[in-house]
Order: sequence, then C-alpha cells, then structure tokens
Amino acid sequence: MANRTRRDLSNPRIKKIVKAQISQSRNTLHHRSPVKKAGNSRSNSWILYLFLGIFAGTVVFWQWGHIQAILAGAWESNPIRKKLITVEEEPAVASPSSSPVSPATEQPQTPPPVPVQQAAIQPVARRIQVEVLNGCGVNGLAETLTRYLRRQNIDVVSQGNYKHFQVPETRILDRIGNRDRAQIVADILGVPTEQIKSQVDPNLQLDATIIIGHDYRMLKPFMK
Repeated sequence: MANRTRRDLSNPRIKKIVKAQISQSRNTLHHRSPVKKAGNSRSNSWILYLFLGIFAGTVVFWQWGHIQAILAGAWESNPIRKKLITVEEEPAVASPSSSPVSPATEQPQTPPPVPVQQAAIQPVARRIQVEVLNGCGVNGLAETLTRYLRRQNIDVVSQGNYKHFQVPETRILDRIGNRDRAQIVADILGVPTEQIKSQVDPNLQLDATIIIGHDYRMLKPFMK
C-alpha cells in the first residue's frame, strides 16, 4: 500500500492550492451538466399546445356533419323535448273572469272626405281674325292698317282691294254673328258702332271684314 502524504492545511500555501483545485472541480461539473433555460421549456410547451389546437380544429371541421347528426338525434330522443311539445299542443283553457266585460269603446266616426272642386279649365280665347280691304283707292292704306292691327294682337289673315273705291265711310262687317268681336275691332280703329254691319258668311272663316272708306283720316292709325 502506498503511503499517503498528509497535507498540512495549516500551511497557507497548501491551503491556497487546495482551494484552487476545489474551484476547478466545480467549474468542470458546471460545464458538463448545463442547466436548461426556463424560456426554452415555455416555448416548447406553447408549440405543443398550438399543434394540439390545430389538430383538434381539423378533426371538428371534417367531422362537423357527423357531430350535428349525433346532437340532433340526442335532442329528438330527449324526454324533456317531448314534454315541451305536449305542452304546446294542449289548448289553453280560458279561466272564467270575475270582472264584468266592459262594453266596446265607441270609435269616433270619421267625417266623409270633402270633395275637392277642381277649377274649371277656361278655354284659351281665340285671336280675332279679320281681312282688310281698301275701298277708297289710296295706295298703302290696307298695308298700314294691317301693321297697326297686328300690333294690337289682331290676326289679319288677308288684305287687298274692295270691289270698288267709292266707299264713303269705313265700315266693319260681322261675318260670324258675334257683334262683340266686331265691336272690339271697331274700338281699336275708332270706328263708330253704327258703322258695324252684319253679313254672316261662314265660308270666309273670319270674324270681321274691314272696308276702308274715304274717311280713313278719322281712323286711329292715320291720325296725326
């Protein structure tokens, strides 16, 4: 048996060497068995949970129709459902009421609608239509009188010469049997009422015929 040398730990030099050896042994053990970090363990657990969740969702998605059929069959055979259906089908029996039935409230009668009276459509007044004839022989009288009448909103459909030029007084001939329209023309020209004559002729399709006489200077268009 080999003789062991007893170390004198009271020697400061030997004590320092022993401490260095112990520290070196601890460092060697620390490098050989490293401690796993807590963060890596948590990360691995989260990945595992995520994988399990995806797997479970996939299974439910593909088997959803089958799951619905199972749930529907379970509900059909559930006794609670049958009791609910029976209660709904039983007619409700009205319990006798102790309070007297109040008479029906009278509804206020709605007055009948008042008929709306539409305004009568007034026909548009037709313009007075006349013809102008020169009965005195002075050139341009018929044309001058035509321009004047048109400015007064009288429709002159034709102008020309009368069958002779010996007409002493201007006169207006009523052609439709409506002296009012002939009177309007007489007032515009300044012709006296007694010079309005009635000679109805529907074929002319005129209200009046104006025959200019030798008194034309007394008419409004020719007064100076």
